[in-house]
Amino acid sequence: MRSNLKLIKGSVTLETAEGKGTTFVMKVPLTLATDNGLIVEVGGQVFAIPIGSVDCVKQVETTDIVSIEADRAIVWNNRPISLRALAEVIGLEQTHAPSGLFQVAIVSVGWRAVAFMVDRIVGEQEIVVKPLTTPLRSVRNIVGAAPDGGGGGIMIVLDPRDLIDSALAAVATTNLSRSPEETPPPHILVVDDSVTTRSIEKSILGHNGYRVSVAVDGREGWDFLQTQTVDLVISDIEMPVMDGLEFTRRIKESERLRHVPVIIVSSLASEADRQRGADVGADAYLVKSQFETASLLDLVSQFT
Repeated sequence: MRSNLKLIKGSVTLETAEGKGTTFVMKVPLTLATDNGLIVEVGGQVFAIPIGSVDCVKQVETTDIVSIEADRAIVWNNRPISLRALAEVIGLEQTHAPSGLFQVAIVSVGWRAVAFMVDRIVGEQEIVVKPLTTPLRSVRNIVGAAPDGGGGGIMIVLDPRDLIDSALAAVATTNLSRSPEETPPPHILVVDDSVTTRSIEKSILGHNGYRVSVAVDGREGWDFLQTQTVDLVISDIEMPVMDGLEFTRRIKESERLRHVPVIIVSSLASEADRQRGADVGADAYLVKSQFETASLLDLVSQFT
């Protein structure tokens, strides 16, 4: 206790009176703030992130990483979240690229969120934060320091807002290796009026070796198929101009295209909706609320 208090410029005294007992008096600076922090390990060092800005911690596989406009991301709560190595953001050397299973902490401020890769999630603990002194207040990504609660040392407390600003401004430098294709990859057409859904599906499929084209509605998808050859179509139902049911019906009634499998990926989840898809010839039906990378890839592999 005494060593930790000294680290934050506090003190403890012991007063004993015969017949009255012992009194411990602890003094800490008024500038200290108590908070709960998520303790993470990066590059052999421990850091604290204020828990109020941590949405969740989770384990992620490299196969879950998608690419959206040259940005690495993971899908969380049905939205793409930028993925960054915390070591890169705070200026530490990253010892290795992610492989297999790794841990992330999803940190958010307002509507912005970033998934930070860390070496290890240590756990949550109460921290006593000592703000930086005047010469250090301009140091980016750091809000203060706190006793590490274990070995009598000091750990850095990171600033969530600065971390997100730095992460989103940085250019991702880690490239994931992919095996070269010996034969041309299957060509898949993704048709959905939601730019987020199109981007996620295109990224998942592209990352797993497929060649992907996109269309914003059934009409654009139908026009594309008049001049291009594809091995599989993935289509939403609810779209303007031409919905997915009409689009699928046209494919299955076409002498040239009827052999092309169609997977419907829709938010419509009732048995009646599934039957409507089957009635127009859809080969499979996936509900968006149950959407997972593995389930999509499993279906795609069955038809390509």
